[in-house]
Amino acid sequence: MENKISEEKEIILKKNIDKLNKQINNNFKKAFFDLLSEKIKKEPPDYDWIEKLYKELRDKLCNILKKNSDVRNEIEESMDLTLFSQMIRNNAFDGTELYKQIVFIFDKFKQLGSAARDKEVDIKKEEIIEMMRKNCSFYEIVPVFFKNSYYCIENIYTDLENFSKSLQKYKK
Repeated sequence: MENKISEEKEIILKKNIDKLNKQINNNFKKAFFDLLSEKIKKEPPDYDWIEKLYKELRDKLCNILKKNSDVRNEIEESMDLTLFSQMIRNNAFDGTELYKQIVFIFDKFKQLGSAARDKEVDIKKEEIIEMMRKNCSFYEIVPVFFKNSYYCIENIYTDLENFSKSLQKYKK
């Protein structure tokens, strides 16, 4: 009886800790993207931070692929960091170029992620495309682009981790 009560308390404690961790994580992400929005609104925008986030996004995509694989090479070429830097610093990203980058990146999320998440990826991409259709500004689009991109890449990593764990169970 005492053992059962102890187990129930442990389950409740674990649920409360999980809930708290989720709340902290959500607050952290909100603060992060609020700060990003603020930094992008400044004149000039914080290009260094945008470049670092773009590089991190590219690296996260590439890190799940073998070196010199065709897909990895395609990502590295299409998400060229030097070109990206020059384009954002010189306001050379027109609607067509930005649209191409968004479509390419979100197509890679679908290609590398679980097919079960394709609809989510499409919704995240469409949110950004819709902002472009409404002629939203650079400082409005960029934070949403990174927020949605990080959401998708986190899902890919989570799915890979869960798949790896399930493989470990079968090996035992």
